[in-house]
Amino acid sequence: MSLNGIRLKLLTGALGITLLSNSYADTANLNLKLTIIAPPQCTIGGGDNISVPFGQVQQELIDGASYKLVPINYNLSCTSVAKNTLTMSLSWTPVTFNGVSAIQTNRSNLGIAVYRDTTRLDNGASINFDLMGTHPALYAVPVKPIGVMLSDAGEFSGAMTMTLNYQ
Repeated sequence: MSLNGIRLKLLTGALGITLLSNSYADTANLNLKLTIIAPPQCTIGGGDNISVPFGQVQQELIDGASYKLVPINYNLSCTSVAKNTLTMSLSWTPVTFNGVSAIQTNRSNLGIAVYRDTTRLDNGASINFDLMGTHPALYAVPVKPIGVMLSDAGEFSGAMTMTLNYQ
């Protein structure tokens, strides 16, 4: 018998012993404790629709920036919040005046622009903020195309949806 044949038989025998032997493993029991956190309960505007009163508007003064700039008082209240980081999303039926998005109203050539502080927001804007800090300051202002006179007088309205997301 050759040396290679003996090595092969020894190797095969060693593998067989390894495969036939019982495996031993240590086991342990784990105790897992979880706390299920309920989603936060948030209320915007006390659960009612939020109105933004512009009062009487003189169309020749509408500039889409400062004339009749009114705060949007949305009065946010949340309880049972596990993490204070929230995202506010704003959406509306858009109309574009002067190359910028605004909330479409029931009046032709009249929209409502939305600002966060001094920054004009686009439809679909998302704002991250800390619930325990200062809530985003939002403002609404009437807007119309430059050089256009409105053809009809009367009340106007538009709608915006505010959604709060949490993680």
